[in-house]
Amino acid sequence: MNGKLLVIGTPIGNIGDLGRRALTALGEVDTLACEEPKETKKLYFHYEIPFPKRFIKCNEGNEKASANGILKLLQNGETVGLCSSAGMPGISDPGFRVVAVAVENSIEIDIIPGPSAMTTALLGSGLPTSSHLFLGFPPRKAIRQKKLLEAEKTTTHTLIFYVSPRQIKEFLQIALDILGDRVAGVGKDLTKKYQHFYRGRISEILQEFGEEEFKGEAVVVIAGFSKRNTDDEQDDHPFNRLPPPRRSS
Repeated sequence: MNGKLLVIGTPIGNIGDLGRRALTALGEVDTLACEEPKETKKLYFHYEIPFPKRFIKCNEGNEKASANGILKLLQNGETVGLCSSAGMPGISDPGFRVVAVAVENSIEIDIIPGPSAMTTALLGSGLPTSSHLFLGFPPRKAIRQKKLLEAEKTTTHTLIFYVSPRQIKEFLQIALDILGDRVAGVGKDLTKKYQHFYRGRISEILQEFGEEEFKGEAVVVIAGFSKRNTDDEQDDHPFNRLPPPRRSS
């Protein structure tokens, strides 16, 4: 008889955000497949959760091989947990292949939702939430970033990206050049002690960053295309006004 795969969401920063179902699941699994066992063990120590029989690595470099090994454990009747170092597995993190293999082999799957940097930043940005497009990590090379943004230039959906601290200024400058000076938001170190939201036009956010090196994990949210934003006249909709640059903690 096959076992069950538990896909477990874990905190993106604040360790207190671990849900009750996730807490229970971490204590019930026979095996836990995680991006970095050393990081996930912090949850076990903090909440005094009994360790599973084994921890195994499932990261970007070995996910395909790990998926096959996890499948064998599931087919042997084990309950296997799957988590990334932060957030929901498979959302710009390892995990998709494991879930796909489980689905292909009719393994029972239980998704235990948890915090997500994408939704946290989207809501905190103040931009429209009803229609959005998550594009994960943009390509590293500037020329490919330009192609990506050109392709999405006329989409009306709010755009969401995960951007590394080393790339964020360059990425926002490219976005300014390609998309224009749209309203945007940047969520930094979300749910952690020193989290900040930067809000305003892209040019204002870049000005607020200044010359200092940007540090911390970031999610960039950019307004989708709107015909009104290309006109000289401004209407009374708050989305089309120029908000003053500000930072909130």
